[in-house]
Amino acid sequence: RRLGQVEAAEARLRAVVSDTPAFVPAWLNLANLLRADARLEAAAPAYRQVIALDPSHVPARVALAEIDKALGDIDAA
Repeated sequence: RRLGQVEAAEARLRAVVSDTPAFVPAWLNLANLLRADARLEAAAPAYRQVIALDPSHVPARVALAEIDKALGDIDAA
């Protein structure tokens, strides 16, 4: 992503989460990549997966709340 290869980075992260669905860091990196690319509706499910795997993951909870707020879902935020 830092090299401007967002599509390649996303493809690789999606492959990792497909191969190792319980690997929280890959889900978090995928969510962060999508959020940084302003694809909030795509990032939200990835953050939800982080939280499902690690309910105490505060950064994912904060990021998801910010996304929910930006998308107008204040109750969820």
